[in-house]
Amino acid sequence: MTMTRSQRYRSTSLPFSYREKGVQFSLETYSIDDQDPAPLDLKPGQTEIDLAGELPPPADDAVADWQTVALEGQLYISEETVDAVFPDEERDCPPAKLYVTIRCHETIYRDRVVVSDAPTTPGTYDVEIPIRKEKVRGR
Repeated sequence: MTMTRSQRYRSTSLPFSYREKGVQFSLETYSIDDQDPAPLDLKPGQTEIDLAGELPPPADDAVADWQTVALEGQLYISEETVDAVFPDEERDCPPAKLYVTIRCHETIYRDRVVVSDAPTTPGTYDVEIPIRKEKVRGR
């Protein structure tokens, strides 16, 4: 097998040097239409969440009876992360906006939820991601 130039670059340069010093993000609970939160049982590295079995069934076999699912969790940024990403003169007040992206492959839906406007300093941030039924495909 012959490696192309781009394959060689990827294997020698990725993951990027700051990857190990990146943000820590965890989703812990979900709620349906403002009901009490229920725990999410996600595996390490899991990037997709399927809640179809948790949603209320349709009352009349037409459209499922829910409007919004909210995913909740926390995002942690360490001092080490800020030091790895920003130059010295920007570290006291990092000019960064922090957000989480949302994707639904089946509907080609993409969106983001702003977690923090600039400046985004080291610390723990609460994250709530609302997902409206009309934006995704499924029940």
